[in-house]
Amino acid sequence: MCEMKYSNTVSIGFFIKAGTAYEEKYDNGISHMIEHMLFKGTKNRTAFDIACIIDNIGGEINAYTSKECTGIYSKVLSKDFEIPIEIISDMLMNSLFDEDDIKKEKSVIKEEIKSYEDSPEDINYDLLSEIMYIGTNLTHPILGTFDSVKKLLKKKYLSI
Repeated sequence: MCEMKYSNTVSIGFFIKAGTAYEEKYDNGISHMIEHMLFKGTKNRTAFDIACIIDNIGGEINAYTSKECTGIYSKVLSKDFEIPIEIISDMLMNSLFDEDDIKKEKSVIKEEIKSYEDSPEDINYDLLSEIMYIGTNLTHPILGTFDSVKKLLKKKYLSI
């Protein structure tokens, strides 16, 4: 933690040891898929509830997946700091992983992959990773591939 005396906001993040470094070729992209699914609802809240609760206090909530980490974070007014802790904890512990949402999210991720492939900077990053990290899982793309995302199934990989 780092106090900033004249700030009225707080940023809260949960960082999980999950990313491409921990994935095999057959489940490449699973960390990114789970990151997406965290926002699809929990046993206690719908996806709409999650968004509205944070929006109603003027906050923001987001997530990312990297080669070695998946992070979910929120920024809110200091007086509201307990709300994102509760929401994110619920998302991490009680996400639903509904089969219909998984199918929809696969389509979203496939579009992300297409967009990624239109970016020379991103392609160069992946090519550099393939050279630098040869023989390791760090060579896998963070988003997964069309083939690996297509194969991700709740029963096989998302049973938490």
